[in-house]
Amino acid sequence: MYYREQLQLKKSLIPTDSKQWDLTSGSPNQLRLVGGVDISFVNDANSNEACASLVVCSYPDLEVVYEDYQKVQLQLPYIPGFLAFREVGFIVDLVEKLRKSKPSLLPQVRSPVL
Repeated sequence: MYYREQLQLKKSLIPTDSKQWDLTSGSPNQLRLVGGVDISFVNDANSNEACASLVVCSYPDLEVVYEDYQKVQLQLPYIPGFLAFREVGFIVDLVEKLRKSKPSLLPQVRSPVL
């Protein structure tokens, strides 16, 4: 089941960035915000309890300008090669929360889906 969906999603993948980022201060295309996401697990290997996190940093000084964490319960089993099916929904929720509460802090470098 997951394999067919993964192949379908692969067709919409954009493997290159069409945006040309400028690292020069004051440029219209200046890179100012980068973001990272992760899901970390409780030490108990049998637990489905985890913590989803989103952190946005200013660039180039890498100061944290936004962070959010959410305790989550994973519903799907771990299947090698299909991690996104298990975790991405929680990450999308964190990004949507940021988009609604502080849209000016959305990272410029992120997935086109988010």
